[in-house]
Amino acid sequence: MGDTVDWLRTTTPGLLVLCGLAIAVLLVTIIRFKLEPFIALLLTGLGLALAAGLPVAKIVGTPLKAGESLLETGFGGILGHIAVIIGLGTVLGAILERSGGADVLTERLLKLFGDKGAPLAMGLLGLIFGIPVFFDIGIFVLAPLIYVAAKRGGRSLVLYAMPMLAGLSMTHAFLPPHPGPVALGGLLGVILGWLILMGFFCGLPGFVAAGIVWGSWIGKRVQVEVPDEFLV
Repeated sequence: MGDTVDWLRTTTPGLLVLCGLAIAVLLVTIIRFKLEPFIALLLTGLGLALAAGLPVAKIVGTPLKAGESLLETGFGGILGHIAVIIGLGTVLGAILERSGGADVLTERLLKLFGDKGAPLAMGLLGLIFGIPVFFDIGIFVLAPLIYVAAKRGGRSLVLYAMPMLAGLSMTHAFLPPHPGPVALGGLLGVILGWLILMGFFCGLPGFVAAGIVWGSWIGKRVQVEVPDEFLV
């Protein structure tokens, strides 16, 4: 038992195993037990640090030297770097939502691409609207617009939802001001301009493959009707 614990704490493969287990625990606590993601991430990170053998004093500090803890110098340092960008991006997203800008953008895209190009329009809508707002907020805001597009087109909800979800996923994973890309840029010292440029180059193929190509294929084979409460 002792040898296994030492292997987990002192070798690269062992630490990778601990990281994998921590990610699994994080997903279970969020998906299965519906724990607030921020709290789940914080608790999982603390648990991973303890499992890796770090002393409590080094993780959270002491009453006299709390500023030297990993929680403040690591976690807090990253938050300090990205808090302003995330905050301003959230404000921009709220303005776009409450001003009706999302509805106007949807109408313009649908008129531009027509009924046959509506799935592509929904994908571009997710791509554009997903830049200033978080993934889950984007779903809540854009879901009624997806229902409207599916009702007008008379086709499966999947055909319109997949491109939108792919667009939101692409911006959330690859582009600032989302926490992941911004934190990565801060840790690696990458200029945000280059991060945005490379994010588009790396993310667009995935968006096209998962949202447009796969979405069009699966949308014609899986029929999902618009919920009755939205049939107004």
